[in-house]
Formats: sequence, structure tokens, C-alpha cells
Amino acid sequence: EHVYKVDTVIPAIGQVPEKSCIPSEIANKYGLISVNSETLETSIPGVFAGGDIATGPASIIQAVGAGKRAAYSIHRYLSGEDLLSKMENYEEFTWVKDWSKLVKKSRRYEAPEVKPKLSFEEVSRYLEGVKRNAMFEAFRCLECGPCSECLAKTDFCEEEKAIVDENKCSGCGTCILVCPYGAISKNEQGVAQVNEELCKGCGICAARCPEQAIEMKTYTNERILSCILGGS
Repeated sequence: EHVYKVDTVIPAIGQVPEKSCIPSEIANKYGLISVNSETLETSIPGVFAGGDIATGPASIIQAVGAGKRAAYSIHRYLSGEDLLSKMENYEEFTWVKDWSKLVKKSRRYEAPEVKPKLSFEEVSRYLEGVKRNAMFEAFRCLECGPCSECLAKTDFCEEEKAIVDENKCSGCGTCILVCPYGAISKNEQGVAQVNEELCKGCGICAARCPEQAIEMKTYTNERILSCILGGS
């Protein structure tokens, strides 16, 4: 156990940004922070934001990318440079000049070479083993879909489909960002629409929709939320 003297403690737990500290002059109608799409600077000079607090729920890759872009802008701001000039060069900007000194590349595993003695029986047995291993890998859970998101032990992902209430949808795009199957897009009116052939009925979009404009055919929002929070 350790005790540290600090000026400020910012808890960083859970999956919902802390919005109570956001100044009203930089908050938009969705309760998120409005930023310049290029520099990620807010309307307050010297204040930058990125990730879920600026875009709504998105992937960790997008959050890391926003952090890199914001770091580049902050560096230029503290250096007294114009933020909008040479922004196209930020992709090449890095503090690490020689990655080979940090990461040692590991050798890829190579399957042993099998030489037949009298027939190809040994090769056939080996290839059959490779086939079994390949099938095992294909069915191995990679935690890439809704099961890893909601931790629900129910089997409703294959049958239900999401339905969008066009009168409630604000076109914020949150459902498009969180859908793991790419089943949601916007129509000509800017309203979310669901491709039923791609939709797996996971319910993540319905649970994340800030306007509660998405319903499942059978499962209610309360049922989906209880599953996501670990209920039954």
C-alpha cells in the first residue's frame, strides 16, 4: 500500500466519459466536446480533446489515433506554431526514430518437414492433423463480437433484428460506430437504417443509442441493458 500526494485525482474506470466537468462553451447538444476535426482543439485555445468524449463510442484504435493527432497539435501549440499548417505531416510524426531498438522481431514457427519413406501415408496423417488444427483455430473465440461486449449468456444474437424509429433518430451516428458487423448506415434523410442481412441481433446499437431510437423485435432495451450489465 502506498500513499501519494497529488493535486487532482481523475478516476478512469468504466465505459462512460465523465461529462460533469465539461465547460458549457465547448459541449455540443449530445453532451460531447466539440473539436476541430483536424487539430482536435476546442473553442478554448490550448484545450484539446479526443476519443469517446469527442466522437461518442468508438474503437480503441480510433482513440489512440486521436491521442496521436492531439499530441502533435499540443506540441505545435506549445512551440508557438500555427496548428493548421503542415497538419498533413502528423502521420509521420513520432518520438521514436529507430523502432528496431525497442522491439525484437520473433521468429515465426515453421512446421517440420515430413519426408515419406515408402508411401505418402505419413504425409496424409500430417495433413489430417493440420486440417484438425485449422478447424480448431477457425472455431476458436477471438472475443471480437457482441459476446465479448455484453457478456450475455443468452442465445438471441442469431434471430433478432434491430429496428430504427425514424421519428426518434437524430442521426448522431453512434450506432454506426458501435455496430461490430457494419450493418447500420444512414439513408438520404440522415437517419440510421439497418441492413437485416448483416444484422446479427446483438443489441449493442439499441443499448448505446442516446435517443433510444432502436428497438429489438423481441427483446426490450431493459432486457438488453440487463444482459450487458451482467444480468440474466
